[in-house]
Amino acid sequence: MKKILIIMVSLAFLATVTVVPIPANADSECDIELTNNEFLFYVKQGDQASQNLGIYNRGTSTLMFYLSKNYEQAKEENIHGSYGANGGKMMVDQPYLDLGTVPNVGRMTRTITCTVSGEQYLQVNATPDKSWITCQVRNIEAAVVTVLVTIDLNNLTPGQLYRGNVVLTSNVGMVTVPVLLQIATSSIVDWLDFEPPNGMINAGESTASVVMVDAQGMQPGSYKATIVVTSNDPDESVIEVAVTMIVIAAATPPPVVETFQASPGNNRVHLFWDMVTASQGGVEVVGYNIYRSTYPKGQTSTPITDFFISGMQYTDPNVSNGITYYYIIKSVDKNGNESEASAEVRVTPAHIEPTLNIEDGQVTRTQYFEISGTVEPNSSVVINGQPVPLSPDGSFSHGVMLSNGINPIDVIVVDPIPDPIVNPSPDNTYNLRFNINFAPVTTIVMTVGFTDATINGEYVINAMPVAPTIVNGRSMVPFRFLGESLGAEIGWDADEYKVTYTLEGRVVEMWINQTVAKVNGQAVTVNPPPQIISGSTVVPVRFIIDNLGAEVEWYAATKTILVRYPRS
Repeated sequence: MKKILIIMVSLAFLATVTVVPIPANADSECDIELTNNEFLFYVKQGDQASQNLGIYNRGTSTLMFYLSKNYEQAKEENIHGSYGANGGKMMVDQPYLDLGTVPNVGRMTRTITCTVSGEQYLQVNATPDKSWITCQVRNIEAAVVTVLVTIDLNNLTPGQLYRGNVVLTSNVGMVTVPVLLQIATSSIVDWLDFEPPNGMINAGESTASVVMVDAQGMQPGSYKATIVVTSNDPDESVIEVAVTMIVIAAATPPPVVETFQASPGNNRVHLFWDMVTASQGGVEVVGYNIYRSTYPKGQTSTPITDFFISGMQYTDPNVSNGITYYYIIKSVDKNGNESEASAEVRVTPAHIEPTLNIEDGQVTRTQYFEISGTVEPNSSVVINGQPVPLSPDGSFSHGVMLSNGINPIDVIVVDPIPDPIVNPSPDNTYNLRFNINFAPVTTIVMTVGFTDATINGEYVINAMPVAPTIVNGRSMVPFRFLGESLGAEIGWDADEYKVTYTLEGRVVEMWINQTVAKVNGQAVTVNPPPQIISGSTVVPVRFIIDNLGAEVEWYAATKTILVRYPRS
């Protein structure tokens, strides 16, 4: 006798099933029968609906039942074949159970069919190695055994990858069936419920469980789930009841996201947006859907994540460097309504090297020294042991108090971790050190004919590439050495043969072998002009010092030049 009666469900939001008593079947101890093998609900966004699931006991002893739910959208097709060197003569139609990305609510079931060729009798025991896997063995025929594998998703961690095994031992061999799944990072909307979820039914009696659906927070469309009815009926211990909820669009959509930005990362894209709080009708906005394409305006109706995203940022790891991507974002209210699309943003992922505004050996006269730069968004930045907050685009600024003399600045930059499950290590870690010289007053001592020098009291051997010299009665010193020692920014234009000093708002420009120079854009005379001696550019020290706001002293007896900055 077929155990399931199919009843057509009307489009009304609430339907009641009438139970007609039928005499118990004296040939069976427990005999379960359901009034429905499927439910169909039409529900407006934000509304609820319910129907009754009638459960009969046609047997002669007490029936125990338990209801669970499964939000799986589609079952996988069986993969047939014999697998495993230790399988012996036993064949299984599911060599592995790869469930993919699944919700973090409810239970999922899979059936493994074990067979043996010939006239042999098959006995199978199923042993899972994880607490979230349970197994139930049923003997279908002498040579056919099914194993119902149930995965309990309710206590598994979102984002975590789970692996387990079902070990099938039999009188003809053994097979290990791996189980693999990953829990979705976003919480699923739990829209299906029933009451009571379990119970006992005496022989010849019946009961009903109310099946309830809730369209709050759901987008318009079709949603599918399965109610799994487990009982002590030896012939039908598991019955699946399909549930379909069609959500009908409701009222005014939420506001458009006005500010939407994308920043490149290493094989990822970092997305940021401003929060939208309520729709025009006052309905709360609970999240966002993001859509991606590889060409302008090419986004499909499927967002890049299984569920809407809460918060104001998201990192998309499913991209590749060198490919340009186009994104839009839509806000979602608690009734599941989507807004219109935001303005489209364009981004090309690439490896991002850290950039900072400081250089090793830099001289500063400011004790409070500000360090700024840009790294890949969502990176970790630590300066001298202190974590530094980042702006959404990866820029940062951090100040340190300097002591007199050389100050080591240690900067550690750690790229975002691409996938904490598959690859728990960051792509790159940068350990950078800069020595910053805080010198409220800079002093430089040089001697004509010698390449050694004393800088801020520190004697440096061969500090200069060429020694200071006298030209037409004027002291000439190496251009680069003088500028770097003063903390000036130096420039060299090979096309014009021009050298430039920039120091605290003053700019001095000179041309090799030309007596016309510029100070802050004004033409002046320089004599003697800059020259190249032994491959190095030398400049008249007094002209430079006077125009950069420093002072110079000349000690004729020892031919010593003393430079002091700033001018006292």
